[in-house]
Amino acid sequence: MRTNTFKLRPTGEQTERLFKLADSCSRMYNEINYKRRQSFFSGNFDWKTDEEYNKYKRLVGSATAQQIIRKNNEAWKSFFALLKKWKTGKSEKKPHPPGYWKDRRSGERKLRILIRCDSYRPEGDVLKLPFKLEIEWRGENRWNGKQGRLEIVYDELSKKWYAFMPVEVQPPHQPVGDKRAYIDLGVINILTTWIEGDERAAIYSGRPLLSDWWYWNKRIAECQTILRDTAKGYTSKNSENSTKNERGGLDRQ
Repeated sequence: MRTNTFKLRPTGEQTERLFKLADSCSRMYNEINYKRRQSFFSGNFDWKTDEEYNKYKRLVGSATAQQIIRKNNEAWKSFFALLKKWKTGKSEKKPHPPGYWKDRRSGERKLRILIRCDSYRPEGDVLKLPFKLEIEWRGENRWNGKQGRLEIVYDELSKKWYAFMPVEVQPPHQPVGDKRAYIDLGVINILTTWIEGDERAAIYSGRPLLSDWWYWNKRIAECQTILRDTAKGYTSKNSENSTKNERGGLDRQ
């Protein structure tokens, strides 16, 4: 499974619709998760989601409502599998129940939209979504194959919408016969491969990459020396201390 990433370019009206749809999706996911967390801590886990599905299916569409439920199901099934490993001593780290689509610092909901694999269609530079949304997008369709569930996310830092399209990719080469291949990863030789029955191994040298690595490390060191001499004692450590003092001042206000 591989993922193609695209940047959406919605119009003003489309942006408003995306915000509204994503907010409803996040609220539905969080309500389902809250109900399940409470039932888990009470010792009587509840998988039922009929109430949330009927409440939100008109707002987000029945197909998207199903995907939100499935997404939360996947999170809890993964949690229970990890919890079983921890209880049986196969894992040292105790897992935590699935969290909310919510930023802990700001308290704001994380805006996400889940679209079922058969409910969207990319056509050139346009992404066709439910609710008659046809949004321009940019990106490289690097992987071709059977498309999976589309996830649209709003990035708070860039203030942009992104679409992540998983694709089920078939291996370019199918196994032939019953021979086995062995691969050893290294530094001087990046790959050393051998196939049963072959007289010689295939070796891929890493010397050109090492040469580039040494060259750029030397150039970085030279630039750091020039910067240090030019700054006259002003270093990144001073900058870090200054930033900490500023933060301390803000915390005291």
